[in-house]
Amino acid sequence: MGVETLERGKLDYKFYLNGAIEYLLGQVKENGYISASKDYDYYKPHWMRDSSFVALALLNAASCDMLDSLKRKEALEAADKIISFDIRVIERYMVNIRYALSLKLEDYDFYTLKAHIPARVGENGEYFKGVIDGRQIDDSVNLGIKNAGLIQNDSIPLVLLAIAKKAELFGLESNEMSFLNENLETLLMYMGKTYITPSGSIWEIYSEYMHAYDAAAIYAAFSAARRLARRGIGKLSEERISEIENGSYKGGPLGFVKDFFISNGILYDTRMPFSDAPLTSLGVDSSTIFIFNRFGISGEMLGNGKIEKDTIREIEEKLFAGNTLPVRFLSDTYFKGGRWLLLGLEFSRYYSAHGKLDKGKEIIDYVLEKYGNSYPEQEIVNPATGIDWEGYLKRNGNNPIQNLAWSYASVIDAIIEFYRASKGQDEFISAKR
Repeated sequence: MGVETLERGKLDYKFYLNGAIEYLLGQVKENGYISASKDYDYYKPHWMRDSSFVALALLNAASCDMLDSLKRKEALEAADKIISFDIRVIERYMVNIRYALSLKLEDYDFYTLKAHIPARVGENGEYFKGVIDGRQIDDSVNLGIKNAGLIQNDSIPLVLLAIAKKAELFGLESNEMSFLNENLETLLMYMGKTYITPSGSIWEIYSEYMHAYDAAAIYAAFSAARRLARRGIGKLSEERISEIENGSYKGGPLGFVKDFFISNGILYDTRMPFSDAPLTSLGVDSSTIFIFNRFGISGEMLGNGKIEKDTIREIEEKLFAGNTLPVRFLSDTYFKGGRWLLLGLEFSRYYSAHGKLDKGKEIIDYVLEKYGNSYPEQEIVNPATGIDWEGYLKRNGNNPIQNLAWSYASVIDAIIEFYRASKGQDEFISAKR
């Protein structure tokens, strides 16, 4: 079957959904290791963030009646493998997490890999060693500030979100229950300490800034922990979880976002470390959609319902700017400032969930028609700053990062969200052109 199905002039969403799932199933190794992209050196390791988004998408697929029972079973098995791998990685580096809790925020080591889990790992969960872009890489050799880009503060929160989703949909296995019983309190204490620090986390750009995304991801993890406690999972009470959450900052991560990242009714994604006001010079960031969508923070929770609406409108006007996919922010030069598939598809999920089905469908259709079943990270556009990334492009065949696992996961999530939002209407599996 080609890029598009022509039956009755419709895109066959089920065909593309199955195709995206099949691709991911083929990339998950038996031990749960999955490369972020098999076609790009820097993403060939297992990245904790990307793997968690893949696991969440596969859990979503495993619970979707749009798929046959065999495909749902395979999706669940693959998600189980990924979650188990990520659990083993965290357990392997719990010594780092405990070390972080012994440090003061001003200590040098708190900003090194000695005090965090690595963002990427090798096939056995160890510090990555291998060849990247023709260079021999060994992440275990230098655990200092130079590796700050390998500290991603959303790694542990996203693993916990995947575990919580699995618990809610399918229940947990004994290894997952043991992991929570033995480590959840320590992990919550660690997360409660990290969100108030300068970050090397948000997609390795402007690592000296603090990010609302990270604080929001940690807020979502605390919320997930409370949901688990309400189900009787784990040793912690809701009261203890809230006590840890509020220990570093009054109001916890939600209060932190509310107090430091809003200016003139807009939620900005970045601010300088420990300053009293948001850094607005970078403008809005389309990754903010995760805060409103994936991480469960609404405008009303920030004190004014218009904040969400106005922030979304600002992103639409400045970062979509009439296009179907957004750039990340106006000065983004990563791979020439591309338009991100995964961010556009996250907006599709948001639109579908908020009843804007035409807008949600438009993004899905654009991605499916243009890319078929082979999804890159982004489309290349000229950077606003003119920085030359041609060397990176040439080393990757003059293409953006190809076959990004997270993009496939985003296709799965966007189609399923549209399907569920549209259920009961005449056209909910195939969308008219």
